[in-house]
Amino acid sequence: MNGKIPKFSRTPDGSLTSRGCLAICNYWAEEDEWEGRTTDADYWRTEATHYQWEVDNHLHAWVSSPKIENRLAAEGVRWANSELPWPEQDNF
Repeated sequence: MNGKIPKFSRTPDGSLTSRGCLAICNYWAEEDEWEGRTTDADYWRTEATHYQWEVDNHLHAWVSSPKIENRLAAEGVRWANSELPWPEQDNF
């Protein structure tokens, strides 16, 4: 695991983007696998495939995911410097 927490942006209404969710899910899948939590890693890989489909099809979706939001909140400070302001969101 590379350990680098991904960057992501929120839309003006506070939602996450598909690209951001893809990066977050891939990170957690890798992290959970590294920590031996294979069931959790499988869940995040499955979620990542959905977001990858949206990105591949240029849907630019705005996402509201309680599961992602709850884990971000639980990990709190760890993610504090990962959120980019919306105007700087280029491809996130």
